[in-house]
Amino acid sequence: MRATISWTCIVIITLVLTFEAAAQGWTLRPHSDGDLQRLLPLADSIIASNKKVTLKHTSAFLPYKEERDFRQTAQLISTTFKLEAPLNPIHKQDVLLNRFTLKDTDTIQASLLWIGFSDGSTQLSLTAETLQTDGINTLHDLQQLWNTQLQALGIQSSWNVMIQGNIDADTSPYASSQQPGLSPTLQLHVTDSLHAHELARYQDANSLSISYHSTIVGESAVNTQQKMNLQVAVHRDSITGQQRITIAAPAISIAY
Repeated sequence: MRATISWTCIVIITLVLTFEAAAQGWTLRPHSDGDLQRLLPLADSIIASNKKVTLKHTSAFLPYKEERDFRQTAQLISTTFKLEAPLNPIHKQDVLLNRFTLKDTDTIQASLLWIGFSDGSTQLSLTAETLQTDGINTLHDLQQLWNTQLQALGIQSSWNVMIQGNIDADTSPYASSQQPGLSPTLQLHVTDSLHAHELARYQDANSLSISYHSTIVGESAVNTQQKMNLQVAVHRDSITGQQRITIAAPAISIAY
């Protein structure tokens, strides 16, 4: 998320997407470093402008009873990730927040969010994104570093890989339409290039979301049946009409 988004918005978006994922049965699986490389060719063939690549890990971590416990864990996170810990957590309604901001480079933005809920449960979220092609290697290197640091905390890394950008009007007849959508040709391109078949879809006035199971994208941690491990969504800006596509494995965990 961009730094300009308020704390309240960050928390709301994080919680909504977390609960939505649970409701749809999304199962995060151990990190698959190849997912980004599998999604990029498809994204490059569809996205015309404003491409953004995002990696996001979200997991539960140590519970707490008192704010002092939350502070102590924040210090542990600070030490492990070699980041300066905020002096005090931010109180927002019934949650505690610590945001560790990594120093942005010329090519990527990255942050770590540590959330404590009123029931004593917690959530650790790491997000990194780039708007530049030459930032993808830096993104990958950071992911490898985070994998090691998460492991040091006893956490199995689980990555959502997301690529987002505008659809060219010449590519899809829906790009300038009043309804969001993917042409049959583009839908076939998704299923063929990623060896995927559709599981379900949802559509409203400004958004279309399709969930898939792909045989070449990283599988769910518990693969007892075919589960969603790929999601494609199209959102139409209600003011400009511009269509924006998001391609993700195993699921989208950012606003689309």
